[in-house]
Amino acid sequence: ASITCLADSETEDPKMLAQHQKEMIKAALNAADAFNENDLEKYMSFFTDDFIKENISKPAGDKDSFRTSVAGFFNKFPGIRNYQKNLLPFKNYLVFDECTFEIPIPEKDKTIRIFHMDIVEMEGDRMKVKRTFGDGATMKVALGFIEPPIPLPQPPVTIAIADQKPTGLTPLEAQEQFQVLWNKHDLSSIAEMTHANAEILVSPLLAPVDRSAYIGWLELFFTAFPDIRMTPVYSYGGSDWAFSEIKLTGTNSGSYIGHPSTGKKIGLGAGYLTRFDTDGLVTSLKLYVDSMVIMKQLGFKPIEISAKQ
Repeated sequence: ASITCLADSETEDPKMLAQHQKEMIKAALNAADAFNENDLEKYMSFFTDDFIKENISKPAGDKDSFRTSVAGFFNKFPGIRNYQKNLLPFKNYLVFDECTFEIPIPEKDKTIRIFHMDIVEMEGDRMKVKRTFGDGATMKVALGFIEPPIPLPQPPVTIAIADQKPTGLTPLEAQEQFQVLWNKHDLSSIAEMTHANAEILVSPLLAPVDRSAYIGWLELFFTAFPDIRMTPVYSYGGSDWAFSEIKLTGTNSGSYIGHPSTGKKIGLGAGYLTRFDTDGLVTSLKLYVDSMVIMKQLGFKPIEISAKQ
């Protein structure tokens, strides 16, 4: 990955840093406005000449290939918009929380919404590296081309959901603890760390779910991959949030989305953003895992709706 976390030892005048971060946010919002106007030239002016577009599950591309991709979106989906809320600054980086593509589909008289998350490295008021986390199945499902890789509704939770229990940890400490519990597959303790009313978006599920449904998904995932592990690549943290890029590795030793065990290994990148309250409890969790990559590594093919009909 081109994006790397700055060392903790690097220091900067707090006032200058705060001003710089305001300028970064302003530039990012102006770029979003240009995108929403479908103004290609104006939008591309917010990127450095040596800009790199990265995707967690695809090869990186340069500015020219990114321009071609964006132009293709504007031509194929006139009126496409990208809403970005809660831009979270960390030194010269921005975490784009609540990224949502809204794509009008006139022939179907509807608008589809695609959730994703971006991490951007800024150089002054322009973007130098943009790294996107999302699920490759999301748009195909929304357009009605394939069935959801993970059937909904989720299976019922088979364990008792523990009451939330304050941790008193800082966001980065809580993020680390959450990863430890995840690797232990300790569902009860994960539930204790998660606020009862937490908002959770796990990209393979395609829509936000509550804490109970999230624990149910983890049960399914841990049963399918009993040795699955989450290894952090890097982490950022703010006053009430933490972001980690992670590597998921494991072996498919159990049934997964209706398929019998394959015995095959998976290895893929993912990203998740967590918000915490003053008690160190998770109030919001967004985990972006590309279910299409998992299916490909296991040898599964998505079910095409036209083919099924």
